[in-house]
Amino acid sequence: MRNPFSTASSVDRLIEDEMYARIYEEIESGRLDKAAQARAIEESGDDDGAIRKAYIKHRFARIKAELTVTNELAAQVKKQEHKRWKNEEKRRVEDDLRFKQEREVSKGDKSKDPAWVTVLTVLGIIMLLTLVVIEVL
Repeated sequence: MRNPFSTASSVDRLIEDEMYARIYEEIESGRLDKAAQARAIEESGDDDGAIRKAYIKHRFARIKAELTVTNELAAQVKKQEHKRWKNEEKRRVEDDLRFKQEREVSKGDKSKDPAWVTVLTVLGIIMLLTLVVIEVL
């Protein structure tokens, strides 16, 4: 049995009350939902009281359906955003791992170390000078 004092039932009741208030305002202002109005007339014929009662029933069902669709769309968007975030996070982790691996490889490769580059450059110059001296002699 449903507890009438539970938070969920209280929230449901407040939402329903807002829906009924909206429907009442529509009726009072004459700005009726065309689909609910057509269903009410089709269901009730010429009896104004019955049409009004049927309008309330059909409009309530229509608003409830709109809320359901809106909530489902919001859930889908949230799910897609979460999936996109997970993919971006995965890509960031993979990029970080790749960067760390490249850095480790470059640490092991002494030819990329600036001190080794200088030593190799000096040795290259010495070899060129030696070749030039040999050619001159």
